[in-house]
Amino acid sequence: MSGENSKSSGETGENIIDKFFNIVGWKNANPNISFPCLRGEKHTRANAKKQKRELHGIDVQYAYLSGLESDTLINILGSVKHTKNSSYPMSLTSLVKNHIKDILDAETCYRVSPLRQELNRQFYGKRISKVRNVPVLFFLSSHDEPDTDYLSRIANTRYVTQDFDIEEFYIVDNKKLSFILDAISYLKSAYPQHDIYFHHANTSLNMMDYDKPPYSKTLPVEYLGSSYINFLLKKGENGEEVFTFITITQENFSEDALSNYIFSAQEHTSKIASSYGVGFADYYSDDHVKDVNKALTKHNLSIEKR
Repeated sequence: MSGENSKSSGETGENIIDKFFNIVGWKNANPNISFPCLRGEKHTRANAKKQKRELHGIDVQYAYLSGLESDTLINILGSVKHTKNSSYPMSLTSLVKNHIKDILDAETCYRVSPLRQELNRQFYGKRISKVRNVPVLFFLSSHDEPDTDYLSRIANTRYVTQDFDIEEFYIVDNKKLSFILDAISYLKSAYPQHDIYFHHANTSLNMMDYDKPPYSKTLPVEYLGSSYINFLLKKGENGEEVFTFITITQENFSEDALSNYIFSAQEHTSKIASSYGVGFADYYSDDHVKDVNKALTKHNLSIEKR
């Protein structure tokens, strides 16, 4: 691939991610930031011309206050790898390994960079006791099908990440990106009169946020590593609103899976939601209606006609 095509491909990838960030509520993200490398020899790229690395680059950065962990600032550091003119090889371990090392090296130096200090000033006055830097590798191709699963082609990423002091790290491929966007698109189409929010489950990590609503327009970054997304749909004026709790999952349908999702929905939203919904990847009414009825009966529920 020529340098010109490579640059064009990268710009296209960044445009895709810019649209994605806006759809999931990560608005006004900072593109193309750079900062000094403090471990030049250790962080030098393989086959690099220079012996020591001087700078790190982050394709996109976005920070928000977590709804899942009290007093915590989530700082997303995104690296975008995208191709539009060719498919990725079937074995991706070696290629992705280098991309993972690059973004994790960048996170290490970001911690003590001037940009990290600017982040403190940006959220001055907010109650923050912890900052979680979250590296995310967006590994995408416009040449392959939108639901292409690249993660299954990677043998193991743990041997790369185990050498880093990192709490969490995510890879978003075509399949994951499409799943999230398709879930939101479906809800907007199926529930046009509702406001769509991402649900924040109440746990011991956010128990201090009892005065905050358990939902927001900001996708929790933790959903990047999840096979499902929980939504709260709100309809009506303040004080008279009605909530519907909906889970969209990549999992295939089964009676047990449906029952488990219903149990979780009732446990987390019994005081706020008046109805529930679960969307499975392969659900087909004619094939699954009997199992649906069994699961609903188990939880003393019935199908709501819309």
